[in-house]
Amino acid sequence: MKDYKLYDGDICIGTFKVLGTDNVEVDLIPNLNLFNVPCDFWKGYKSGRTKFTGKEAWNFVTDRVIPSYRHGINLYLKHIGLKEYDPLEIFLHNHGRYTQDSFRIE
Repeated sequence: MKDYKLYDGDICIGTFKVLGTDNVEVDLIPNLNLFNVPCDFWKGYKSGRTKFTGKEAWNFVTDRVIPSYRHGINLYLKHIGLKEYDPLEIFLHNHGRYTQDSFRIE
């Protein structure tokens, strides 16, 4: 298991944990402004949940990486040192960054 801090800009909003190959967990701190919560977790967070596992947490990863069908994907994988498409490894390589928001892991 490996733990990372999850940030929205400079604000630590929780932890991101790698539990296995395609098994991750996101623990958000309570009482965040909803704008500091990744949209993948809005519904659950609004209902009082702070821990996200399974498909919800995995969708956070896969929503933030280049899709496997993208033109030039093999060049990209080679550039970052991967022999095959692995969403979690791409996510970790990019520190969870995505061009559309300010969330990241450290």
